[in-house]
Amino acid sequence: MDPAAAEAGGPPDDGIRWFDCETATWGAWIAGEGVAGTGSPATIAWDAVHFCLQERPGVPVREALLAHGLYEGLFDSELCALLARSVEIVLPDGSRPADRSV
Repeated sequence: MDPAAAEAGGPPDDGIRWFDCETATWGAWIAGEGVAGTGSPATIAWDAVHFCLQERPGVPVREALLAHGLYEGLFDSELCALLARSVEIVLPDGSRPADRSV
């Protein structure tokens, strides 16, 4: 695995889901999960979805949050829409995983 991928929370052993979006091939995987809210009516479970480019498999460059349990059923077009709403990943030291050398 790419060292930058390992440091930034690379994909699980079961791999990356690849999809085409506009002019690039992207990969996606669930990188984590959590729960937010106060009290049971306001609590929501979510998954953090990481995205990487095909040129650097497993090196996350973008992240989006998605309601828990929806990821597996997404069509490629829906992954593309989720990617469009994602944010760039910046590590605590201010660096970006994609900027690190292999």
